[in-house]
Amino acid sequence: MKRITLFIISFTAIYIFFIILADLSPVLAGHNSFSQSDGKPMHTEAYEQSTVFGNFKYNIEGGKVTITGYIDEPIGKLTIPDEIDGCSVTAIADEAFMRCSQVTAVYMPSVKYIGNSAFYECTSLLTAEIPNAEDIRFSAFSLCRSLSTFVISQENKRYSADGGILYSKDRTHIAAYPSATGEIDMPYSVSIIDGYAFEGCKLIKVNMPNVHTVKGSAFLDCELLETAFMPNVQSVEYSAFRNCKALYSLNMPNLCSAAGNSFIGTAWYNNLSDEFAITGEGVLIKYNGKSKDVFLPADVKCVAGFFANKKINSVILPKTAFVANSAFVSCDNLKKIDVSDVETIENYAFSGCISLDYVEFSGIKSIGNYAFYNCSSLKAARFNCNAPETFGKGVFDGAADDFTIYYAKGTMGWTTPAWNGYPTEEFEPSARVGDLNGDSKINTADAALVLKAAAGMLNLTSEQQKCGDCNHDNTVNTADAVLILKYAAGMITSF
Repeated sequence: MKRITLFIISFTAIYIFFIILADLSPVLAGHNSFSQSDGKPMHTEAYEQSTVFGNFKYNIEGGKVTITGYIDEPIGKLTIPDEIDGCSVTAIADEAFMRCSQVTAVYMPSVKYIGNSAFYECTSLLTAEIPNAEDIRFSAFSLCRSLSTFVISQENKRYSADGGILYSKDRTHIAAYPSATGEIDMPYSVSIIDGYAFEGCKLIKVNMPNVHTVKGSAFLDCELLETAFMPNVQSVEYSAFRNCKALYSLNMPNLCSAAGNSFIGTAWYNNLSDEFAITGEGVLIKYNGKSKDVFLPADVKCVAGFFANKKINSVILPKTAFVANSAFVSCDNLKKIDVSDVETIENYAFSGCISLDYVEFSGIKSIGNYAFYNCSSLKAARFNCNAPETFGKGVFDGAADDFTIYYAKGTMGWTTPAWNGYPTEEFEPSARVGDLNGDSKINTADAALVLKAAAGMLNLTSEQQKCGDCNHDNTVNTADAVLILKYAAGMITSF
């Protein structure tokens, strides 16, 4: 009788195994398939205490003057004085002259810092004479479509210029080209397109033969852009081509990394139809599948394609993948994400995933800024490894009120009662979940033990009960056996 029963259990385990393979064969087939806030990063400070000099508002700090705005909108040539009250004028504040539509030229001989959107959409601006600028921030001259001349001193160690193009000193970066229109060919020396460099330009075609990095929002809102040739590009950052509505042709065979929203709003992105739309060197750009529980193909190296996906409930990542900037932003129904073997999670990766309540790490090395920001249901982050080498700002800000970081005893880099501002608790690592027989392997032998226990033929020890409860529902049954068989088949990488 016992032999018959054991035969039935063994047969049942094998039968479940093949049922799992059959049910998930479309997903497995996918292994071979190859087919921050996203707005402008304004960092405007409050300048309530500004003083007035002529038509300018300004502040003095540390003996240096920052121009913060104006009394009456300036007209014609705008000249920034070298000094005010005996102090050198060194900075233009964020948005200080934004949308001053009647300014035709700016002359700022002593200014070193130009803030975000300082001259944004100054539509009549023809010339920007900024000989000693050292730090020009995002969108400083965006939408200044008439700006045909930048004037930079030859002694400037940070920037150089050629007509309406603002370069880095060595001309490897294009920092701004607000008047770009029609078709342009980037010089071969250019390898990086800086953030917002071409924002809102009337481009139709761009040829970037040697560019390897396109930074955040570089071509944001270039609504006429149809073609981008980027044969050597490796990294395309957040919102780089967002809302380039006419963009239908992209050449980027060597792409290794892209953000979740890099191509949102382009014709090219909208036309991607494969279940797993993978491009370049294993970059998952878009998920079009119908399954709410997603098992990613093994050839995915960069996960970027779930931006604002409202359908998915769970995702299992390959061991070799990393999670890109904004990859899962606002996936409202995402409750479970398997990142146990992931080493890198970039900025904003899971920001706004309001249903995510638990996350576990076993080898994480880097977590970017605001990676789990505003995951309001997140109560626990379990670390079975040392503290990450890189841990950004606000990673778990906006989590549940009782959120806690749990770290395994014997791991390094943690502090109590808090670490980086988040409550912590140490836990005693237990035996490995799924390994009921203690042989350091998880296979059909462990599934058989679960099935025996479920059939009432075996009383599990308390330790085996913990190891056998793979779905963490406080019971050990056939559902746990199924998970063990999935793990043994390589379909999942953790419980």
